[in-house]
Amino acid sequence: MADLSATYPAVSDLRRKARRRIPHFAYEFMDAGTGQDHTFARNIADLERVQLSPRALRGPVARDLSTVFLGQRYDAPFGMAPAGGTGMIWPGGECILAEVAATSGVPYTLASVATQTPEVIGPIADGRGWFQFYPMADKEIQKAVLRRAQEAGFENLVVTVDVPKMSRRERQMRAGFQMPPRLTPRMVLQALANPGWTRAMLQTGRPELATLTPYFAHVPAADRMAEIGRQLHPEPGWDEVERIRKVWRGKIILKGIMHRDDAVMALDKGADAIWVSNHGGRQLDAAPSAISVLPGIRAAVGNDAAIIFDSGVRSGLDIARAIASGADFVMLGRPFLYALAAGGKDTVQLCVRILSDELENVMAQVGAQYPADLPLALVRT
Repeated sequence: MADLSATYPAVSDLRRKARRRIPHFAYEFMDAGTGQDHTFARNIADLERVQLSPRALRGPVARDLSTVFLGQRYDAPFGMAPAGGTGMIWPGGECILAEVAATSGVPYTLASVATQTPEVIGPIADGRGWFQFYPMADKEIQKAVLRRAQEAGFENLVVTVDVPKMSRRERQMRAGFQMPPRLTPRMVLQALANPGWTRAMLQTGRPELATLTPYFAHVPAADRMAEIGRQLHPEPGWDEVERIRKVWRGKIILKGIMHRDDAVMALDKGADAIWVSNHGGRQLDAAPSAISVLPGIRAAVGNDAAIIFDSGVRSGLDIARAIASGADFVMLGRPFLYALAAGGKDTVQLCVRILSDELENVMAQVGAQYPADLPLALVRT
């Protein structure tokens, strides 16, 4: 790990390595936003504007990153956000991420459009698995998937509510990516230029949406992804929260909240937590940055509401900025995917260590003993 730390001292170094190690179409699938990536850029730029005040002569402080969130204790106030098709980034990626999360004491969120099933990932996550879910048009399939996730050991359900329709992700289109992957001469050339990725992919087989595909086996293969897409984006209303609550026995988190009125409504409808996110800039290129709306949402829902944050987080400093601005917990997507693509399990473990070390260092600079102390360091600008 010492040698890896010297090679990759920051998440940005993992990103550069990832870009060289996997095919261009896989990298764009992982990294692209939507439109001209303006929201993607705003997320990062606005986080960088959040200032924290250093404090002097605080004396020795036994800093503790551990956090209790939604009744469960984690070793740090951050975890791994859901990412569909992780097996396209690196074959077996969901298993690697879930294993590292479990051993690191942080949560891993399995996407319902992952290339592994909840039955496979649940035991690996070892009680720290969250399950991400899109409301479905077919309510019988919806019930079946939710019950499978619950029986596999997932306790927290993350309901993504900010994708009424899949966005146009132009960078992916330019790279020639499509799901499920269909070999074209262009993709073959890119794959041949990355033999490690290609060899691993040949060993595991073509990635599929493992959880959902069996329900659509009767649909011709050429039409299957389109049908799954129609099922996953039926533009649900608020009554969907109540419908899911009747099936799901654990905690329910609504992901993709960007408006204070929606945050208040989510809690009124029985959500246990809200997840402030603009989908990492992948849905609406005119959206405000997630960090810019976080303080207003916190003010609207009060101090007792549980708030998760993502979008633009690239470091332990960013985690501290988000917590200082009103989040209780922070989830990261791309940084862990960069780490996965850069070197597999070892670099994912390194990513956890980088983020933890950076966060602890920030806490030392501002005199915070616990993550919950960070709002005291926020500079009001």
